[in-house]
Amino acid sequence: MAYQMAMENDKIKAEVFEASEFPDLSMRYSVMAVPKTVINEKTSVEGAVPEASLLAEIKSAIGI
Repeated sequence: MAYQMAMENDKIKAEVFEASEFPDLSMRYSVMAVPKTVINEKTSVEGAVPEASLLAEIKSAIGI
């Protein structure tokens, strides 16, 4: 879902990594479930969440 948001808005950047192919990144971000969305290195959301929940986390991370 974050990737879709990035496609719609040029102010949003999304990168997708295969956790099993990048174990260092998986460890750095403590990936326990996929997808894992990390927002501005401040907060993260694990697993598939409703769009409204992801948007609320994004707003919280950027101070809105």
